Amino acid sequence: MNLIGYLKKQFGNLNSAYHYYVDDLTEEEWLMRPGPDQNRIGYTVWHLPRTQDHFLNTWIRGATEIAYTERWSHWAYLKPMGAGIGITLAEADEIARAVEHADVLAYADEVHQAFLAWLAEVDEDVFDQVPQAEERLARFPAYQRPRYLKETHDFPGLPVWGLLIRPCMAHIHRHLGDVEITKNMLRKAKQMSYAET
Repeated sequence: MNLIGYLKKQFGNLNSAYHYYVDDLTEEEWLMRPGPDQNRIGYTVWHLPRTQDHFLNTWIRGATEIAYTERWSHWAYLKPMGAGIGITLAEADEIARAVEHADVLAYADEVHQAFLAWLAEVDEDVFDQVPQAEERLARFPAYQRPRYLKETHDFPGLPVWGLLIRPCMAHIHRHLGDVEITKNMLRKAKQMSYAET
């Protein structure tokens, strides 16, 4: 299998795993936290495709992020928080309460289709290129916030393959694991509570 075919398969597996862990979340679970001062599940579910959208379109392609297109204009008030990188807990809570489960799932699928479309039009030489990310980020106040710059400080200078592997894949896998563990923990606690009554 060539590299592009491998990436298509990996992103397909990620999208399937995303739906496996996220599709059946309840409204109650959406707003739950794994622990004190940790992000609500709904924020994390939104943040995962936002991260992919952000790195594919702003960092790698220098294109408009899907979240900023007409279809998602009802999310315009979230623009100051960017992709949710380096934001405060209060801002993350605001996002979790504001976005709807079905909407986020549809957005995740649109981002996934954008990845597949991009992979279909590039050749493997693109993966060794180093994007002019800092120049592209400079146009967005959300991506000039000190906390954002601190969180992403080691990404400028990475080639495209590094951006794909780290924020677009490894980061997603890690947080999907968080969602899985938290969901299972909440459901087991509820089952035990029912058993005791």
